[in-house]
Amino acid sequence: MDSLVRPTVLYGLEVWGPYLLESNWASAQRVQIILLCRIIRCKQTVPHTIILVESGNQAFRLETVFHLVSLLHWI
Repeated sequence: MDSLVRPTVLYGLEVWGPYLLESNWASAQRVQIILLCRIIRCKQTVPHTIILVESGNQAFRLETVFHLVSLLHWI
């Protein structure tokens, strides 16, 4: 999951990430949630935050902020 989907979905997020609307973030996060539900065989009605915490993942939006801060610190 982390080695295949995350890099593909988040490619170039430092450029386009800050301009996404909340609905677009939800769509991007939905791919991760669906795959995690299939991997751990849970129902789609389980709250997404619980699935993310139990799998050790974080929301794409939070990861975007982390990458942006890291990039700005590096520059």
